[in-house]
Amino acid sequence: MEAQRPGTVELARRYLDLRNRYGIEESRPELARLETAMNRRRFRIQHLRTQLAEIQEQLRWLETELEGFDKGMELVLTEAIEALGRQHQEMWSPFPVLGYRMWTVDRDGFHGVRLIWSTPTMEARCLTTGERDEVPHTDGSCGRPPCGIYATKTVEYLVSDDLPQGPVAIGLVEMSGKVVEHARGYRAQRATIRALVLDHGNGKLLCTDDPAVISELLQDPSRCLTLPAVTPTGDAISATIEYLESRARRMTWTSEKKSE
Repeated sequence: MEAQRPGTVELARRYLDLRNRYGIEESRPELARLETAMNRRRFRIQHLRTQLAEIQEQLRWLETELEGFDKGMELVLTEAIEALGRQHQEMWSPFPVLGYRMWTVDRDGFHGVRLIWSTPTMEARCLTTGERDEVPHTDGSCGRPPCGIYATKTVEYLVSDDLPQGPVAIGLVEMSGKVVEHARGYRAQRATIRALVLDHGNGKLLCTDDPAVISELLQDPSRCLTLPAVTPTGDAISATIEYLESRARRMTWTSEKKSE
């Protein structure tokens, strides 16, 4: 119940004392009407407060249930996406998808199959449709070969008996966004070079996983001739494979540690 103002309580007490003192039994009609109106509103307020408490309790239950439904929706959507990905050889991964690429190198830059890489990160665009959304396509809309940034699953797929005549670069790339898996490799929406081996063609290799150096080489290929290169103890192919695979293991280990 709502409490009366202190001043009103004191005035009512004094008025009652005076009525008792002078033997007045009935209160003034307007006071009785006011008291009745006030009591009705006190009961109405109490009723509304009870309803409000019930509504607040219902809101809390609904919010808890909604949170549970949201988690269930997230799980079902994740399973649906993974099922579609398996069906169409697409995948999304919270960890880097690692692969390997090769570039031929000249004074104009690092040449991929179709484009020159001038920065460590390349974003795929469908050269048939001109689109960037939903790339790489899996619906056949871009013809053959399908769009995307290509990478192999192992370094061995890039090199058989000998590396191409230098200078040539082989790199470890980290793929992200939409990734389509194939038997021997991937097509990705986005790829970033994380490690690079440059074969000068004279028996010397330039190996680096320094992002600044990689960026510098891509922007100014002439730096390839000025940075120190080493002569591997074994053959160039084995040294290239060993270096890039060691960097891939390190990246995989780092990603797993971050997820723990």
